[in-house]
Amino acid sequence: TRAILIATVFALLAGAPSMLGAEAVFTFLVNASGALMLIVYGMVAAAEIPVRRKLEAEAPEKLTIRMWLFPAGSYAAILAILVILAAMGLTPSLRPQLLCSLVVTAIALAAFFVLRRGRSAVPAV
Repeated sequence: TRAILIATVFALLAGAPSMLGAEAVFTFLVNASGALMLIVYGMVAAAEIPVRRKLEAEAPEKLTIRMWLFPAGSYAAILAILVILAAMGLTPSLRPQLLCSLVVTAIALAAFFVLRRGRSAVPAV
């Protein structure tokens, strides 16, 4: 019953953009993808630092490929991403892309926390 209700709600939400017009939906999707990849890569780089340090301390034999310039390379990548996102925010023509990407990121993070609420811990890597 729950799966049918969730699928029905999803189908209704998926059909709602057609009421807004195809052009508005397409514009939002294009804008949302602008900075989204940078945000995702920044999250990966930020998560990589503590995970790698933990693996180096507990099971260094699992690290078969050595990362050059660790952790400075990861910090440099995160800094570069933040600079690019800030530049997007300060550039009027790129600001809509950043804002749409931030909206999508906020929705994804909210969904993560709502769905994670009942769990006690994140699974180990």
